[in-house]
Amino acid sequence: MKLDDCKDIKDRIKYLRDDLNLSRAAFGENIGVSGDVINNIERGRVEVKELLLKMICKIYNVDYFWLTEGIGDPYIDIPETVLDEIIAEYNLDETDKRLIEGYINLSPEIRNALKTYLSYAFFPKEKNNIGKPKEQGGFKTITVSEIEEIYNSVPNDPAELEALATNKKNAI
Repeated sequence: MKLDDCKDIKDRIKYLRDDLNLSRAAFGENIGVSGDVINNIERGRVEVKELLLKMICKIYNVDYFWLTEGIGDPYIDIPETVLDEIIAEYNLDETDKRLIEGYINLSPEIRNALKTYLSYAFFPKEKNNIGKPKEQGGFKTITVSEIEEIYNSVPNDPAELEALATNKKNAI
């Protein structure tokens, strides 16, 4: 079946199944129904329930409005990473993504510094956890000046990093 031939839901379901190269049984199994149910849907014998439409969309990454109304493209973009899934789920923008990626790539020391700072800002009533060992629900307290010291100690470019490594090597 061709995309242009999809006039209603039953046609769009058949298109998906054909496009995915799945039998009625395999297509149905993935969404929790039998191949006979898919056969009856494709032949227009039964009305497709809302729950089944949502399952098709979720399992096969199908655009709901395309499936129900024929509007847009059949498939939605598939997230490439867990981070992409989180961004989509929480409606985050590119800046949010860059901040999360930046945080993930920080050293453990700087992450601890940020956790301390943000804990004071976001959870002021839970300050008793700050300074406790991680096993007890807390983490090391670090001051703003320590954060600045860590930040300022990071080399600005590869040449500066090389010079720093050479100096440390010579000191040994």
